[in-house]
Amino acid sequence: MKILIVYHSGVGNTKYVAELMKKYLERSIEVEVYSVENLTRQIEYKKYDGVIIGCPTIHTHPTKRMLDFLENVGRQKKFIPTFVYTTCGLYSANTVRILCKKCKEKNFIPIMSSSYRCKAVDGILLVPKVKFFSTYERNIENRIKNECNKFVNNLAKKDQKIRIPRFKLYSIINFPNKLMGQLITFPIYIHKNKCIRCGKCTTGCPSGAMKIDKEGYPVFDKTKCEKCYRCIHHCPKHALSLNKRKTPEIVWKVNE
Repeated sequence: MKILIVYHSGVGNTKYVAELMKKYLERSIEVEVYSVENLTRQIEYKKYDGVIIGCPTIHTHPTKRMLDFLENVGRQKKFIPTFVYTTCGLYSANTVRILCKKCKEKNFIPIMSSSYRCKAVDGILLVPKVKFFSTYERNIENRIKNECNKFVNNLAKKDQKIRIPRFKLYSIINFPNKLMGQLITFPIYIHKNKCIRCGKCTTGCPSGAMKIDKEGYPVFDKTKCEKCYRCIHHCPKHALSLNKRKTPEIVWKVNE
């Protein structure tokens, strides 16, 4: 059996989940893992027994990077059993449902789906004193392990029943917050007294929202920002922030 994992990760939560999945799956089967940002070749999906597709939740919606990837993938000639997952800081609302439907359009048939609560990349920056936002859900590793085993068992049983999550009614109540989140982009401030002009924020930005000025300092382009905040969390000197007056107290780190 051979499984492919394709993911998009903003700061690192979705990558963390993908790597855990690989760790548990490769004990018994062959696994390949790719980030959609680093794909340099066309993938022959039909050679895999199953596919796992994952991305973060950004304001109760899949990331643009993942949706663009799926848009550019040709419709598969045969059904490919797929496990769809998202990561979120608080709740995913209908993100998994949206992603499942997009996968189905390309014949990546969602036979399983899940959402994992991880560290909230925006919550950590906005309300650093709330510890909930800087933790993973309890027993996340065991849950991922069990769900990977279930996916493999479903593949072995040739279970290709389409399972798209039901519409979550609570998302209607959250709609104003979702709309504001999609329409409003927080400015990202550069604290030059801490910046070492390493360029990590510009080379790491997936959308090109960070450019370098004549002095070598990053310049933020609000119109291109995808709100993943990778630039802030991955800055080695904490020189970027959402707060004009001070730099972040806490940034994202892999589960320790």
